[in-house]
Amino acid sequence: VLGWTLTGNQVIEGDLFLGGGYLDLNGYNLTVKGDLIQTGGTIDVKNGKLIVEENLIQSAGTVDVKSGEILIQGDYRIQTLLENGEYTNSTGYLKMTEEGGYIKVNGNFVTESVYSHDGLLTNGIIEVQGNLIQKNAGNNKNFMTKEKHKIILSGEMSQVVSFDTSVNGQSVISKLEISNTSEEGVEFLTKVTVTGEINETGGVVKEAKNVH
Repeated sequence: VLGWTLTGNQVIEGDLFLGGGYLDLNGYNLTVKGDLIQTGGTIDVKNGKLIVEENLIQSAGTVDVKSGEILIQGDYRIQTLLENGEYTNSTGYLKMTEEGGYIKVNGNFVTESVYSHDGLLTNGIIEVQGNLIQKNAGNNKNFMTKEKHKIILSGEMSQVVSFDTSVNGQSVISKLEISNTSEEGVEFLTKVTVTGEINETGGVVKEAKNVH
């Protein structure tokens, strides 16, 4: 389908395939009972709430959170799903530049965008309960968070963080909060650069030497 403007709260039974246009939540709640597959267009959350009961897979287009909320029960993948079930890169953009913007991912957050996100991730919070993965798809700034933007790792089971390209001036975390409650905690498989404050409210951190 192409985008539309909500005039009230709306529930989509099953999957939603957004191929283009402008989907404006207009302050309302949009609940997708299945997967949300975005292959084009813009999702403008504004001050509304987007609830995805399975996965959000963004192979193209823009997700603009503004001061709204996105709640995802499964994975949020800025990737393209292939017919064989594997994933490859995406031409998608994620934009978080306003205070109050909030994304909660109960599964994994994976970005493999081919585009720089320098200046697009400057405010708001991404809370992840699964793994946090940045893949280099030819652009080493595809998860470059800055200024007031914060990542919260709040899983109840073990979590893994892996960045392909994380040094100053590339894909970095601006502010990091670790509140994982599991015995296994959070493991940093690769070097991850945090440019601002790190707040640990409990939980185990493995391979902390990889956090810079």
